Parts: sequence; C-alpha cells; structure tokens
Amino acid sequence: HRASTAAASHACGRCSPWHARPQVHSGFYDCWRSLSSPMVEELRALRASHPLAQVYVTGHSLGAAIAMVAAYELQYEEHIPVAGVYTFGQVSKSQVSSK
Repeated sequence: HRASTAAASHACGRCSPWHARPQVHSGFYDCWRSLSSPMVEELRALRASHPLAQVYVTGHSLGAAIAMVAAYELQYEEHIPVAGVYTFGQVSKSQVSSK
C-alpha cells in the first residue's frame, strides 16, 4: 500500500516550482501540526525577548523527518527564520514510500 502525502500550501511566488508544493508523508505532517501551535507560540515569545537568537531545528530518526517539516513550516509559513537543521538517522523517502 502506498503512503499518503500532504501538500503544503506555500506559494510565495519567489521560489522555484518544486518548492511551491512540497510533498510530505501525512503522518509526519500530522504529527508536526499536532505539536506546532504551542511550539510556534513559545518561539515567538522567545524571539520577542531575545531578537538576536537563532533558531535551529533538530531530530533523530522519525523525529528527523518531523524536524524537516517543522523547519519548512517555521521558515515559510510562520516566517520564523531557521538558521539550520540538524538531523540524525533520518528516514529516507524510499523507506516512507514503501510502508
């Protein structure tokens, strides 16, 4: 059976065509969406009190896949600059597609 995907709604008009509608496994996207509200709220509060602080996103294994979704959403949907993403043992596209 094929994994379902979710398309992000980002279309800023400044990006390349592949960037405008990225595809992500719906499980990773749903997981990020279930966590995103309090995390974004806290990041906004921290950035307000520490405006020069940089945001880095990290994750391991399945968390690495969620970290990639989070970094994209923070940068392009929430307009919170992400200085870097560090992942360890990230799930590959072929591993996600075959499950």
